[in-house]
Amino acid sequence: MKKILLCLMLGIFLISLATATLPPVKQNECVQLKTILNTAWVNISSITYPNGTTLFLNQEMTKNALTFNYTFCGTDTLGLYLYDYFDAEGNAYPNDFLVTPSGKVPTVAESILYFLLTIIMFAGSIAIFYLILIIPYQNPKNEEGVVVEITKLKYLKVFLITILYPIVIITLNLMNGLAVNFMSLTIFTGIIGFMFETLLRLAWMWTVVMALWIIYLLIRDTNFRKIIKQHNLKI
Repeated sequence: MKKILLCLMLGIFLISLATATLPPVKQNECVQLKTILNTAWVNISSITYPNGTTLFLNQEMTKNALTFNYTFCGTDTLGLYLYDYFDAEGNAYPNDFLVTPSGKVPTVAESILYFLLTIIMFAGSIAIFYLILIIPYQNPKNEEGVVVEITKLKYLKVFLITILYPIVIITLNLMNGLAVNFMSLTIFTGIIGFMFETLLRLAWMWTVVMALWIIYLLIRDTNFRKIIKQHNLKI
């Protein structure tokens, strides 16, 4: 278990250290490819996508004094983009920029915090789910099928089921944050994001259902108490 945790922590550390020459760019937003050269003109030659596809441009960059700029908007693919340009003297310059879902690269501290919070919330969800399984729900009955005692632990069971829902939502939100900020996890972004949004929209319905469930249990147990008293059984 320790080796697995160490590998995960090392992976997060290495991902957070991944940088490019330009600041990170948010997915589907335009990036300004700039350079400062003392030359008559500069042409951008090509841009290579993270999947290895190369877009050959050979287009002149916009000049402003000694600053040359080219606006590129094809950032729909996540990952590291490579591009190169050349000046009037024939000098070639390679460069790169990184495209992420959020336009940011998390720091090591942020990566560790996200990871630890996700692990804590996930472990908490598992622990609560286990308690829900082992806590009794039904009231004890005698051989004749008559309730002889009211189990109060079932209210704890209902309470744990109630709080499990928001805990799962928080966990999914943290997992979505990890997927959004780390390129190696972006394959899960759509799935986790959809689950989070769906559960969040249904939160009000869950609250109503749990409230009605508790009311039902209170009414049922009140009736059971009356039956127990009528049969002179101990509550």
